[in-house]
Amino acid sequence: MEVNDRECGVQQRSQVSEIVRRICTYLSYHNWALIFSSLDEQQLTKDGIPVVVEQCVNFVFRHGCMTEGIYRHSGVKTKIDRLLKEFGANAWAVQMTREAYSEHDVANALKRFMRTLDEPLLPDRQKWMEAASSGFGPGEKMRSYSVLLSRLPAINRRTLRRLIGHLRAVSNQCERNLMPNYNLAAIWGPTLLTVDGQSAPSDFGQTSGEADVCKDLIDNYRDLFNVTREEIDREEEIMRKTESFNKNPNPVKISGNSYCRFIIFGVDQHETCTYQMPQVK
Repeated sequence: MEVNDRECGVQQRSQVSEIVRRICTYLSYHNWALIFSSLDEQQLTKDGIPVVVEQCVNFVFRHGCMTEGIYRHSGVKTKIDRLLKEFGANAWAVQMTREAYSEHDVANALKRFMRTLDEPLLPDRQKWMEAASSGFGPGEKMRSYSVLLSRLPAINRRTLRRLIGHLRAVSNQCERNLMPNYNLAAIWGPTLLTVDGQSAPSDFGQTSGEADVCKDLIDNYRDLFNVTREEIDREEEIMRKTESFNKNPNPVKISGNSYCRFIIFGVDQHETCTYQMPQVK
């Protein structure tokens, strides 16, 4: 049977339309899942950290650092999906407010972002697990971690430093939020070492090993990431001001969003942290 060029063209267009329809249908249900494929493809701050990470960390620090069960409690799925979709469209344009999102919504969005990357923030999972093995003495363990950190891509290392510093700040408030380092590590260990679609650890020992890696990073944050005394002092000062604001019995009314940028200088590098501050009406 002969088929003329026009009929072939119609048939091909029909097939293409069907493919596009299926893709759009898939994305309508999983609109955040394909947005974040790799860290290299993210919009970055001037310090080379994904904007989605920086904004989520700042929001959780400001509004959830002292909230009981932060990173353990669930958020609202529809809000998490919406927030990730907004970050995927244009991370710089995202405006997060307490009226729109709770600290749990944002905390879970951050975790989901890390789990939907094409590879874990800490690749070579087995090597990290070996470094965390109890067979290593403290000195050898830290040397192993230092070697693994030095082998990370620069963006992974910067992002990890930002996250671990944040988790350390959260764990320091464990008397209020009930999230000490080992609780945070149990949640964030698997998040740092695996992504969705990878085979999950088959036994408790492996999951525990992932938590051990994260706990070691939190506990040894200063040494492993070459954090200076000046950086720690600045972080503690920011925390004191945050505590003071949260204790204010008559908080100011917020009429808009403003941001305060802190630049923390080190010997070989510096970190820039942006915190959302209240604007007095």
